[in-house]
Amino acid sequence: MTLGIVVDDTVHFLSKYRRARRELGCAPPDAVRVAFRTVGRALFTTSLVLVAGFIVVSLSSFELNAGMGRLTALVIALALFADFFLLPPLLMKIDTDSGTSAPTPGDVPRGATRQRRNGAPSSTP
Repeated sequence: MTLGIVVDDTVHFLSKYRRARRELGCAPPDAVRVAFRTVGRALFTTSLVLVAGFIVVSLSSFELNAGMGRLTALVIALALFADFFLLPPLLMKIDTDSGTSAPTPGDVPRGATRQRRNGAPSSTP
């Protein structure tokens, strides 16, 4: 259960990061800022609500439910911490080490204009 929640939040953050890198042409630090701006509040809010909900479950008199509630709340809180404080530096380190990301079929080489990408002749040789 927690694995699905944790992976979903991380994938959400990564998809916004990749979009900022590819579509907006942002450098890794700027792409992290874009990802935080677009999904940071949503990740924080949903994780906070889930942690609060599972803390309520941890108050159950049935020990199996209480233990599950405590453990789930802890895992979600730790995953949020990892998404906010470990994932961004890791992305910037990995992206910096690899230089530029591997080009995909729709990527435009550096210095290329939109006209050249669309097949129109370039005005410069």
